[in-house]
Amino acid sequence: MPPSEAHAIDSDRRGGEKPFAMLEDLWIKHRDWVFEPLYYSSLDAFIGALDKEIIGPAEARFDELVVRKAERMKGKHV
Repeated sequence: MPPSEAHAIDSDRRGGEKPFAMLEDLWIKHRDWVFEPLYYSSLDAFIGALDKEIIGPAEARFDELVVRKAERMKGKHV
């Protein structure tokens, strides 16, 4: 089972570098758990974005997954 949340957090990438390959594979397979990478240009920029870009989305995603887990399959009668 993948972790409940995964974030690639990396300092500013220059030259169009891609995140490590495994992250892209995890993102494709487990989009509910893996967010897109977050790049930052400085520690101050990272700290300034922490609540809005990481903590807030992670808490919102957690709430969505809790609601989804509590749903029951309804089925259809034909």
